[in-house]
Order: sequence, then C-alpha cells, then structure tokens
Amino acid sequence: MKEILEENILDAKIEFTLKEVLGIAKKYFHELIIDVIEKKRQKVVEVVMVKASNFYLIKEEDQEIEQIFSQLCAPRFEEVLFEKKKKVITRGYDRSKGQGRARSGKEVEYRIDISKDNFISQLQEWRLKS
Repeated sequence: MKEILEENILDAKIEFTLKEVLGIAKKYFHELIIDVIEKKRQKVVEVVMVKASNFYLIKEEDQEIEQIFSQLCAPRFEEVLFEKKKKVITRGYDRSKGQGRARSGKEVEYRIDISKDNFISQLQEWRLKS
C-alpha cells in the first residue's frame, strides 16, 4: 500500500512538473508568435513608409522638372520651334523655268515634340555633354 501511495505521489509530482513545463513552453511559444506578428506588422509599416517617401520624392522631382521646363524651355520652344512655318523647296520639272530648276513649294506647318518625356531625355543628354 505504501508503494502504491509513493507511486501515486511520484506520478502526481511528474504530472505537475510536466504541466508546469508545458505551461512555460506554451507561454514562450505564444510570446514568440506575438513577436513574429509584431515584427511582420512593423516591416509592413516600414515598407509602406518607404513607398510613400519614394512616391513623394518622385512627385517632387516631377514638379521640379515641370517648373524647369515651364520656366526655361517652353518659351524658347514656342518662340523658335513650336508652330513655326517652314518653306519647302522642291526640285523637279518646271515648264516655265526649264528642267531641274528649284521651285517654291507650299508653306508647311510643323510641330516639335516637347512632351515631358522628350524634355527629360534632352535634359539628360545635355547634362552628359556638360
């Protein structure tokens, strides 16, 4: 009877110890999961902040390029190139003046591409030449 009682006490101690160890392990496991979730959320927030700052920088660069374009280049393009008329000289047979003489052609209106993309590429070429 004494042996059975000692065995039951020993089993109870082992069971208590196991429950305690498992409880501690469970607690650490939950803390680990919570830490991982918090780190993941923090990384997501950091990524969103980086994307927002990149968007803000790109927006600032676009505004700066538009300002430079509107202040420096657009008036010059409009004065010199944009909607300027060009007189075309054609060569060919003209009965009144003989063969091979130059004759005056029509005035042709042309437009130069001064889009922002074209401007950026020209600006980069200019920077490389400087």
